[in-house]
Amino acid sequence: GGISENSQYRAQGRALDENARLTEFQGEFDVLAALRKSRMEDGAMLADAAAGGGGGGVGAMGSMADILYANAVERQMEALNIRHAAAGQARGLRVQAAEARHNGRSALFNGIMRAGAAALQGASQANARSQVQQINQTERNFQPLGSIPVPRRYGLNPGRG
Repeated sequence: GGISENSQYRAQGRALDENARLTEFQGEFDVLAALRKSRMEDGAMLADAAAGGGGGGVGAMGSMADILYANAVERQMEALNIRHAAAGQARGLRVQAAEARHNGRSALFNGIMRAGAAALQGASQANARSQVQQINQTERNFQPLGSIPVPRRYGLNPGRG
């Protein structure tokens, strides 16, 4: 009844909590992968610019610096979005875990209430049987043996006897 349901819901809650933890971990892993990929792209872009003889002037380096800065900002925004999405999924899983644990406590409480109601019903039935048995016993003890004797008066004049 309630105890086994509570155990099942608690196990479900633990599994959901673990899934939430893994979701956050995966989100951080995805952030690192995205940052690594972006840095590799920036490195390749710098290597191409240097190999292509983009010029050593201030204007050329300024524009490359602007591009690198814009890429860094975009990279950090992407990282925040990945973290936010992972945190949202983990939060949803934790809410489900809390709901599962609540359902387990409710199942346990309902099981206790059903057991208490069954005990009260059983006690009520036992009390009713006891009362019926007492009535039957009283009726058995009070059984007249034949007719009740009535005094008889003989003669025509009932006043004298």
